[in-house]
Amino acid sequence: MFFSMVGFGRHSALAGSPIGPDELAFVDPLRRHRIQASVAQSNKTGEMLQARMLAANGRLKLDFPVVHALGNGFRTVTAELRGSNNVGRIVFENTDTQIAAKRWADEYDRLVCISEWNASLLKQWCTTDVVVTHEGIDPSVFFPAPRPF
Repeated sequence: MFFSMVGFGRHSALAGSPIGPDELAFVDPLRRHRIQASVAQSNKTGEMLQARMLAANGRLKLDFPVVHALGNGFRTVTAELRGSNNVGRIVFENTDTQIAAKRWADEYDRLVCISEWNASLLKQWCTTDVVVTHEGIDPSVFFPAPRPF
């Protein structure tokens, strides 16, 4: 998500954890060059937020929206980091998430899923607003072209 937001220079974003060489290994050299300032700013801001969280006994409220990466069981590393608006970006593979959804969904202003199946289940389990945003592909890597014979 970070790479798609900053890749064209129209948005700024902060990653939930430091971006290092392993996270950049799949990025082509031109795109890596275009996002290097955003990566550096994200890492610097992340360090500042960690320091502020430590000073605030682990809980921090920000005055801008925060997108939380959620997985099976609504697990996230950013539970104590809250924003002016909190969006849960969730991907789950099984229905064991039902109990967690009933318990944790109201912590988020909106839940964003990658599939109609995820959205359908969440709409049954909670009253939080649920939307679908398909992940898509990188058109610079995957694109229609004639096949050589």
